[in-house]
Amino acid sequence: MTVYALYFCLVVALALFYCLTRCFKTIDKKNKEISKLQFRVKELERQAQGIEVVGVE
Repeated sequence: MTVYALYFCLVVALALFYCLTRCFKTIDKKNKEISKLQFRVKELERQAQGIEVVGVE
């Protein structure tokens, strides 16, 4: 009985580890996408400021 309980705990621990690993990979992927978008927003803001400065002159 004890061997089966240990085996069950091992399987549950591996399943939990697998799920958490997938979650963290997904979160990391989304964070990279957000970083790319934030960089693009800053780039567009700089371009917009450049257009405004040119329009003033």
